[in-house]
Amino acid sequence: MKISRKKYYSNNHLFFIGMVIAAFFYGNYLDKKYLETVQTGVRSLRRVEKQYCRYSRKSRSSVLIRVGNTEYGIALSSEICEQYPVNSAIPVYYLKRYDEYIYRVDNYKSRMNFLLTILLITILPWTYFWSVFYSKYARAK
Repeated sequence: MKISRKKYYSNNHLFFIGMVIAAFFYGNYLDKKYLETVQTGVRSLRRVEKQYCRYSRKSRSSVLIRVGNTEYGIALSSEICEQYPVNSAIPVYYLKRYDEYIYRVDNYKSRMNFLLTILLITILPWTYFWSVFYSKYARAK
C-alpha cells in the first residue's frame, strides 16, 4: 500500500516545516556561539564610541566600540543601552574564533524551547487532520 505525501502534507506545509527546521538549527548555532563566548571568551572593558538606543519594540538598540581600526556593534536592549552613554566603559566578552564582542546578559533565555515547540506543532500532518475534519463536517450537513 503506497501512502501519498500529498494526503498528509501540502507543499506549503512542507515549506513551512523546512523554514522552522532552518530556524531551529540557526537558533541552536546562535545559542552555542553566545554560551561559548561568555564561558571561554576574554572579558574586557571597552569605550563606547556611538550609542543607538531605540525605544520601539521592533527595533534593536546597540552601541559601537572601536578596537584598533575596527568598529564592532554590540546588540543591547534599550534599558541596558541607556546605561552606557558615549565615552563610558562597557564590559564585553571577545572570542577570537568568531571575531565578535558580546555583552553578557544576566537572564539569558535560550530560543530552543520555543523553536522546538513550534517544530513539533508544524510536523503534525495538519492537511490530513483538516481533510478528515472537513469531510466529517460536510457529511453531517
